Amino acid sequence: MVAPGTAPIDQPRPTPPDKGAAPRRTRWQRAIAVVTVLYAASIFALWAWMYIEGDRSWLATIFLFGPRWLCALPLPLVALCVVVWQRRLLWLVAATTVMIFGPLLGFHAHASDDGPGKLRVLTCNVNQRGYRDADLANLIDTAQPDVVALQEVKIAPAPIVWPRGWQVVHRDELLVASRFPVELQEGFERPSVPGKTVAFRYKIAAPGGDVQLFNLHLMTPRWGLEAVLDRNKGVDLSKIPRLDAMLWLRAAESQQVSDWIAGFEGAKIIVGDFNMPFDSAIFRRNWSGYENAFSTAGFGFGFTKMTEKRGWSYGSRIDHILYTPPWHCKKAWVDADIGSDHLPLLATFD
Repeated sequence: MVAPGTAPIDQPRPTPPDKGAAPRRTRWQRAIAVVTVLYAASIFALWAWMYIEGDRSWLATIFLFGPRWLCALPLPLVALCVVVWQRRLLWLVAATTVMIFGPLLGFHAHASDDGPGKLRVLTCNVNQRGYRDADLANLIDTAQPDVVALQEVKIAPAPIVWPRGWQVVHRDELLVASRFPVELQEGFERPSVPGKTVAFRYKIAAPGGDVQLFNLHLMTPRWGLEAVLDRNKGVDLSKIPRLDAMLWLRAAESQQVSDWIAGFEGAKIIVGDFNMPFDSAIFRRNWSGYENAFSTAGFGFGFTKMTEKRGWSYGSRIDHILYTPPWHCKKAWVDADIGSDHLPLLATFD
């Protein structure tokens, strides 16, 4: 017999739990939670900082025009760790993903109408002779725009060959070509460079009524950015005043051109190389009163300028098509490379 309260001699004793396993797992889960929360907070903070200070302060401006996609590099590893060890934080990973690809990188997902519309507009900075004639001609043939607005146009050594019957107005570096009659109304000189035109106003006699079109090419921040981002020094702090001066000049020019365009009555379509993304502080201050074609009817990131620096490649959405009612944008898209450092941007209107 077995005495009360004692176990049989041949009964196996229970294996004592490994006291170190649970604490180690808990510490690992806690570390993943901390990293996930810090990553999410840093993404939101970066976006807020860029949104508020981009095109206002020099460092935020470098981030504004730089390879923002680098912020997404930790995302796959963080997501994997959360899926395996911290599933209760999946909602935070999802929110962080939306924050990165939405506000930070500028992804848009609008359902668009592929119908013909009343007017189709194409704009592209052709980088002087940096484009390919055959590719531009093929784009016009396949996309069937009614109006083509180009910036940085240099006709030498040979002019652009346009479809038969098109009318072309080329002044300074800005060109507008249309299947409908087009008339140059007036221009606005670049404040910092007397004699250099920054924008032109045109009247296009479309079948449904006259179209008021503005074609512009605003000042680039490149010279200020490249001065600070020195190839040898990395960041040359002594050149920050040059970038700050460039920010001031760009802000002043954008304000003056915006005020000039606002002085004209009637519906407007404004196209060109703005040299600033839609989330720039300058852009929001001067141009947010207009509808943005890609923001309302585009799908994807809408990058129109691809940059390669030291092996890094990244895109920026610095070319825009803006408009006012009663124009309504049915579809906006970035088309294939034609050889320039900018990609063509198109929009179809009703």
